[in-house]
Amino acid sequence: MSLIIVKNTKTIMKSRGLKSSDEVIKALDAAFKKIVQKTADNTLAKKMKIAKASHVPKIDLHSNADSSAK
Repeated sequence: MSLIIVKNTKTIMKSRGLKSSDEVIKALDAAFKKIVQKTADNTLAKKMKIAKASHVPKIDLHSNADSSAK
């Protein structure tokens, strides 16, 4: 089951003049699942039952940590 909304993802990509492959949808879905899991872990670590924005892990979208994307 995909957690990301494929239609919205494709709309965003299309607005930038791009098409999105099934591979990119799967990769984005996997990344999102990791974010949700980490959010749950952070919420549980604080001994809380309600996840809040402060529990969502920070992601540096400006780093070039993944040089294989070039």
